[in-house]
Amino acid sequence: MIEHLYVHIPFCDHICFYCDFFKIKKSRNEMVDEYLLSLEAEISQPQPRFNLKTIYLGGGTPNSLDDSQLEKLLQLLQKIDQTAVVEYTIELNPERIMKSQLQLLKKYHVNRLSIGVQTFSDQLLKKINRHHSVADIVTSYNLARREGFNNISFDLIYNLFDQTTADIEQDLIMVKQLQPDHISWYSLILKENSYWGKTKVKLPDYDIAFDEIINAALKKMGCVRYEISNYTNNNKKSQHNLGYWTNKSFWLLGPGAAGFINDDGYYLLENSRKYANWTQQKTEISLADYYFQILMMGLRILEGINLGTVKDAQAAVNYYEAKITAEVAKNNLVFENNHLRCTKQGLNILNDILVNIME
Repeated sequence: MIEHLYVHIPFCDHICFYCDFFKIKKSRNEMVDEYLLSLEAEISQPQPRFNLKTIYLGGGTPNSLDDSQLEKLLQLLQKIDQTAVVEYTIELNPERIMKSQLQLLKKYHVNRLSIGVQTFSDQLLKKINRHHSVADIVTSYNLARREGFNNISFDLIYNLFDQTTADIEQDLIMVKQLQPDHISWYSLILKENSYWGKTKVKLPDYDIAFDEIINAALKKMGCVRYEISNYTNNNKKSQHNLGYWTNKSFWLLGPGAAGFINDDGYYLLENSRKYANWTQQKTEISLADYYFQILMMGLRILEGINLGTVKDAQAAVNYYEAKITAEVAKNNLVFENNHLRCTKQGLNILNDILVNIME
């Protein structure tokens, strides 16, 4: 039974310089109409058995769609049983958030907003080719609160080009002032397919320093860090992302979307990168890669991998026992309360730990 569904909406009004996700600049409304027809065709195909707990509408920029297009999308998704859904998320760009849009989302039971803040510096927003301002963020956030949304997440980035400690401190001041329910705060890693990656922009290497400032300040605010880059107020963890991190199967709809099935075998699913008439590819992964994926995803969670409840977790630990034992001896990993987790030291070098396990 599939409990998690990701729906990809590839359209953007503009292209951010750091982004390497599949996206298309929306140049005409007919492109969205073609996308919706293809999505309808995909949904009409035989689907796996769903008992959906989470739906996530990602992009691209899902709210680059106008209200009529967005309503058509939400209506199409109602063809899939949503009875058991507890978390229904959509990614939103601040400058596109409107009252009518929020009311439409409410009508179709979307109950979690992920707002693409990135930074509270107008200067940096221009440098990364974002088209919103700090004022837009505040206005949109307050509007969403007035419309009754009580689960709002901010997406933020650190280690941006020309970003300073003062910029990070200003971000933290605004987070404290606005009090979002959830924060995803990632260090920027330049990918070669992004605009900056292609132009060979050099980023400052303040990763660890910024990370320490952010973690200390958010802790002081009462935010709980539950995953390397994710924090929550009021225990409003991202249930959709927890599905990824705890080895759950998840389904995909839309172009460029990815999914994973761990039922009779272990399969990665990926839709081709065409905004209309896409196809799906199913690739079986090896047992070693499957077990490594369990460790790679699960060790991101601060409490670690629950060896009693996460599917095949104990088998993954057994498979990589010698490598894991070596990391335990170096005080990078620890077994505790039937969990395998990173130590504080290990969290800072998780990528190195994973490379050691994989080699």
